[in-house]
Amino acid sequence: WVHGTEVAVERRRVEVMVPVLLPAGMGSPDHAFRVAHDEADRELGFMWVGALPGAPKDSCFLFDIYVHEEHRGRGVARAMLEWAFDALRADEVRTLSLSVRTDNEAALALYEKLGFVADATVEGARDLEMRKELGPDPDVARRHVFEPQKVVVEGLPTSGLILDIGG
Repeated sequence: WVHGTEVAVERRRVEVMVPVLLPAGMGSPDHAFRVAHDEADRELGFMWVGALPGAPKDSCFLFDIYVHEEHRGRGVARAMLEWAFDALRADEVRTLSLSVRTDNEAALALYEKLGFVADATVEGARDLEMRKELGPDPDVARRHVFEPQKVVVEGLPTSGLILDIGG
């Protein structure tokens, strides 16, 4: 049993879902897989974020996040999600959605602390749909791209090197 569901049922769901979502395997476009390691290069957990077929281009879905049991409670999931928020904002993704088991209290608490909100819920549902509005990348507001300008400077020597002209 996996969270109240038979392993065979969950395995079949994954066998049907993965080829549709990942036609080129882990190299499929619009999907990112990350593995968290500690300073001794031990695997702490992993995460899969990607686009849902037919969803708006500025949205992504957290398909999976897992922290190995011996590393839970140490901020690994939070660190992976915060990395994802920054990476997604930089790619102009504005909404990250996920589905979480209603009995997974630790995950629900983390998602709520990180600003995820529950979408409309169905009474007695096994899973809860949540989303987080990421907003624009704060670094983008500090950047500006200037168009190249041609400037003619009269009276410069025609030989030698110019180290810098600033303006």
